[in-house]
Amino acid sequence: MLGMIFFAYIIDGFPFYVEVLTPPCMITALTDVYIHIVVFSVWLAYKESSWISVVLWILLLVCFSSIGICLYIFRELFYLSPGEPVSLILFSKTNRDMKSSDPLLLVHSDV
Repeated sequence: MLGMIFFAYIIDGFPFYVEVLTPPCMITALTDVYIHIVVFSVWLAYKESSWISVVLWILLLVCFSSIGICLYIFRELFYLSPGEPVSLILFSKTNRDMKSSDPLLLVHSDV
């Protein structure tokens, strides 16, 4: 996102013209991006133990949007042991000692 703003600034000058920001599709796109950033920022604050790493990951998320969260999830996949389910990525590091027989991780037949 930050790269696109710089690109628009270099090519066309100031990228935030009223004509560009008023169409409904642009308002919807910006709202979607900001909701995306807020939701993943809350999740990152829950998962990470260090506030410094939370701030750095949120900055990466703000600057690169979905690419930043993909890098974070890719990094978290490397922290999983071979026997752990992928669903443990959702939990904080203090809850990683959950067993695969935990009722929260079992597949439910009535869903």
